[in-house]
Amino acid sequence: MIGREGFIDEEHESALFAKDFGFLQANRAEIIERALKWSDIIQATAQDASPSAAEVAATPSATTTTTTTTAAAASAAVSSTATESAASGSGSGKLKAPRPYTCDHGLTPPRIVILDAERTFVDRKNINSLVKFLTFVDDEFGDYAQGMAFFAAALLLVLEEDRVLSILRTVGHNKRFLPGYWQTEAVKYATDAYYFEHLLKKHFPQIATHLANNYIVPEMFCSKWFVGLCVHVLPFEHLFNFFEGFFREGKPYLFKFGLSLVEQLLPQLESAPDTSRLLEVLRLEKLGTVDLGAIISGTSHFDVQTGPEYEALCAELYETKLRKRIEAARRQQEEDSEDEITFSDEED
Repeated sequence: MIGREGFIDEEHESALFAKDFGFLQANRAEIIERALKWSDIIQATAQDASPSAAEVAATPSATTTTTTTTAAAASAAVSSTATESAASGSGSGKLKAPRPYTCDHGLTPPRIVILDAERTFVDRKNINSLVKFLTFVDDEFGDYAQGMAFFAAALLLVLEEDRVLSILRTVGHNKRFLPGYWQTEAVKYATDAYYFEHLLKKHFPQIATHLANNYIVPEMFCSKWFVGLCVHVLPFEHLFNFFEGFFREGKPYLFKFGLSLVEQLLPQLESAPDTSRLLEVLRLEKLGTVDLGAIISGTSHFDVQTGPEYEALCAELYETKLRKRIEAARRQQEEDSEDEITFSDEED
């Protein structure tokens, strides 16, 4: 989009450009050239991964593993639950076979898609283009998340739709990235947020205790980094560096980014007097003198793996932190549905 004459002028007051600060205009050619390499970087990272639950679920011959007697099986159940939760989203709840993007798809956009597009751009033709693209993605993925929409919009600034769609498919479904994150009931994201809390206790126990004393759980701040991939958080100058780190390393980079952020902001976090101030710091809501470049480069200070040990711990965290809460919410939803009464005059 930024390669089109007049686009930046059209959108310089939009929400997406709030953290541009003239960067895209001054570095347009360089950023587009960098972005053209992203697909190859992502595919190289993705090739190191085995299929995710979403990919398995998309295979007609696949069967769902139901036993949870081992840590590996329990971990698979977390991913399976996340995949199944797509049924409650705006789409069909089922992944569809990939197909080339066309803006003339004739699909009806969900209301949330229209609202998010209007939150992103100000020019009507750009809003309509984003609505068409997100509606196509929603239909294929069978679910929708605002974080995915904002990430897609950022990518569309520098890449054509087909390239962006390819990136979304890999990031959304490949095990090295974020399967189960972009769903209405993002169980896998919530589990990973508690895994980050585990890492926080290991590397910065005093901050973990400070957060707990202020009744802050990781889901309250991790979504800005994990689900939304720092869009609307980092200025473009740093956002594209964040993207490239994530594309090269996959999900572990998100944990490392969070740890680096805490490391760089230790004084602010330690002195934060209450919940609202702590969340303000963690969400980077007031950048002030924060050295964002140091946070990006500081990711190299940490070694985070997502192998068998991570899978086993995630299974344990799901059981201890999430399962009862999720099951209770589902029971309540079912009861609310059963309690609904249809009057005879509403049936006509």
